[in-house]
Amino acid sequence: MVASAAQGLAVRCNPTTGKVDKHLLYSTDDGVPLHVNAVALDGQRTLWGFDAGYITMSLPGRSAGSRQLRVFSGFHHGAVTALALPSQLREVALSAGDDGTVRIWDVISATCAKTLMGVPSVSTCLEVTKDNRAIVGCADGAVVIWDIHVGQVVKDYRDQLRRQQPDAQERNPGTDVTAARRQIIYPPTRNINKPVHAIKHDAGAGAILVSYSDTPQVYKYNMITGECLGIFGADGHGASITAMEWDIVLPSEAVLLQTAMKLRTKIPINGGPSTVDGQTDMMDDPKAMRILATGDADGVICLWDGDDIRTDGEHIKPLRVLRGHTSPISALFVDGSKVVSGSDDGWIRVWEPLSGGLLNVLPNKLPRNFPADGTNVRATRVTNIHCNDYRGVATIGHQIKAWDFSPDSRTMDKRNGRLKNRSGGTANGLGPRQFHYEMKQDILESTESLKEERKEREMKAKAMDKLTLGGLSDEEMLAYAMMLSQEESTPSSGSSVSISSSSSSGGKSGTPPLYSLTENDYVQDDDEALMQAVIASLQVEEDARAEAVERIAAQVGDDEYDEELEYILKLSQTEQ
Repeated sequence: MVASAAQGLAVRCNPTTGKVDKHLLYSTDDGVPLHVNAVALDGQRTLWGFDAGYITMSLPGRSAGSRQLRVFSGFHHGAVTALALPSQLREVALSAGDDGTVRIWDVISATCAKTLMGVPSVSTCLEVTKDNRAIVGCADGAVVIWDIHVGQVVKDYRDQLRRQQPDAQERNPGTDVTAARRQIIYPPTRNINKPVHAIKHDAGAGAILVSYSDTPQVYKYNMITGECLGIFGADGHGASITAMEWDIVLPSEAVLLQTAMKLRTKIPINGGPSTVDGQTDMMDDPKAMRILATGDADGVICLWDGDDIRTDGEHIKPLRVLRGHTSPISALFVDGSKVVSGSDDGWIRVWEPLSGGLLNVLPNKLPRNFPADGTNVRATRVTNIHCNDYRGVATIGHQIKAWDFSPDSRTMDKRNGRLKNRSGGTANGLGPRQFHYEMKQDILESTESLKEERKEREMKAKAMDKLTLGGLSDEEMLAYAMMLSQEESTPSSGSSVSISSSSSSGGKSGTPPLYSLTENDYVQDDDEALMQAVIASLQVEEDARAEAVERIAAQVGDDEYDEELEYILKLSQTEQ
């Protein structure tokens, strides 16, 4: 659901297919575009606030294309300046006006359940905490917190209507009970009388973060006591803060960084690459903190530890300083895995909070009627950003841009209105990036498999070398066995035969014999059995070696023989 305050209408659209519902939701019964002063969205509900002081709500009907418009009875004595639709309370709405009041509305009866008095000046922003307390930021820098349960207020109002009690609107809204539960927080230095720009709250920690217009710092206050818990501003922004977002998800509920988003190829930025400043050891454990992201008018983004507290007067230093935008930051989104930023020129950048690296850049095309001097920033400004793990939606001027970084993402084919793979796709349904990634993974797996096979072959070759006594042939091994048997035999007395060497000239007398043959040198029955056993064992070893060589050849393949394997095969064939 997307709404426009300039035209006073809302429309439902599908970011996956790009289709826009032809049935528009208008802020009035007239069915014509009308400028509104404030607008708030929550799911299918759209709350409108007018300059005349009244409010309406657009709701989708039960049937397709139908709609409902509720006009609330009662109004502010001045223009409506801020609205709030608490997501946890579907039947409650809040509004703030120029008359210095905050009204709590019952959506079912479309009537005012209670009027909260005591706002010091014009309201600039309105928030409802998760524990259902109302917070108002004022033009003079004051922050007003009502410690009441807005849902219980509406419930009590309905009970009074059922019991035929006087109308809740006639009750005195400025009672002492309401005043006693009101907490007004002023800036720590009185010279800051700037309007409150934005308020972020965390009911669990009992703290709020406040940014002021034309101020480069963010102030953290205690919601109960109003004490200033810290000032985010040292070595951070040099210009006024224009956007602020606080990730209040508990560390145990945060999405793991490794599974939330895959790194993408960095896209060069006009005018040079993006840079990141800061010490890497300050964010070694990003899940142990809840990140606060702020953007200023110079296009600089700072990441802070939102849970940090400093009451000694020293300013809190940023964890990261991200530079890359050339226009003021207008919208931010932050979670445990990424930071998404948008600027007045329509460019969107996706950052990784752990290292501060740039993950992706989404450029923006200027409209045809955009002025050359760039004065109409409303036509290109990024006003809202919403994301999940891989997908995101942003409003840029009068356009809606959606992106999908998931591996199986597909985009809309504008010609035939059908989904197609991004960047053309491939025959197997994968995009070029995913296909290249899978090919790279297959190559790495094949390389590792070849390394393991080579190691296995080397181990088998070493085992075979041990079996063959260093690569000896059968004749050499037989001679070696006979030599060992001769060494083990003990010499005995008996007749001997001397064998002497003779020269080519007929020999000379007195030449000493080379060796003498005795009875032990002749082959006996026991020695013959021993030799047959040795020959049989050598034949078994030869068969095992041939079988191992054939098995290695079958595993490796004919085209992958290396030099060692070819040598072993040739040697085995020669020996046979």
